[in-house]
Amino acid sequence: MGIVITVISWLLTRTSNKGLDRLGRALTYIFFDIFAIRRQLMLTNITSAFGDSLSAEEKTKLARDSFYHTLLTFLEFLGSQDGRLPDAVIHLENRSLLEQALAQNQGVYALCMHLGNWEAMSSYISRHIRRSNAVVKKIGSPALNAVITKLRANNGFLPIPRINKGDGYKGMVAALDRGEIAGFVADQSRPGEPLFPFFGKPAHTNTSLAAIWLKRPAPMIPMYCRRLAPRRLELVFLPPLSLQASGDTQEDIRRFTQLFNDTIEGCIRQRPEEYFWLHNRWK
Repeated sequence: MGIVITVISWLLTRTSNKGLDRLGRALTYIFFDIFAIRRQLMLTNITSAFGDSLSAEEKTKLARDSFYHTLLTFLEFLGSQDGRLPDAVIHLENRSLLEQALAQNQGVYALCMHLGNWEAMSSYISRHIRRSNAVVKKIGSPALNAVITKLRANNGFLPIPRINKGDGYKGMVAALDRGEIAGFVADQSRPGEPLFPFFGKPAHTNTSLAAIWLKRPAPMIPMYCRRLAPRRLELVFLPPLSLQASGDTQEDIRRFTQLFNDTIEGCIRQRPEEYFWLHNRWK
């Protein structure tokens, strides 16, 4: 399996941008339109988010576009064996917001989401702004995970692995203490966690980021990546979130977590076709 993925990666590295676009659209037609892989789940998620504000045709188009963009993210990443993924970023919006936060010498939290090419975002920031460390978990089989880990290393992506309980927290705090960036992807369902409104519908939401911030405060910058074309990306930095501890830990975790959900929702509404609707957010 690992050898096959490595060969595919080598071929994709040598595929032109136009070829990558054609491949992404062909695979979307095969897997979304013909085999309908996770199509119903995507449509259910989109309905949960947008209700009757979109017609059935608009929902299907949004789901198809999302499938295409998700495939492109995967193909762009796999085709970065030569470490060129960060070079796909050609523009930054509001870079000064991140630099001003870093100038406070407390480190910076990056509130991240599965929007656009999130792998390229972290890689670019590490290469060109400041070391960016992101909490990750094992992906797929050991062979697949090994290939992904190697590709991330080639592109300057700095993972904080979660092997034992508490690893994510320790890794994030260590990064912040070094004056670096600690990234946390906060848009996926986490079983056993409390329900918080997301697009107006209750969803199990990870409260870890809020709890970690209360133990180790630092500026919190929401950021995401949007695609201009295959291998042509733009990073967007938003103003730091206003987080003030009240002394009531549970209430603060509730308030902060809802703020994170609302912020992520606002970003998704800017580019819903680039969001990862394949994930079962409202389990």
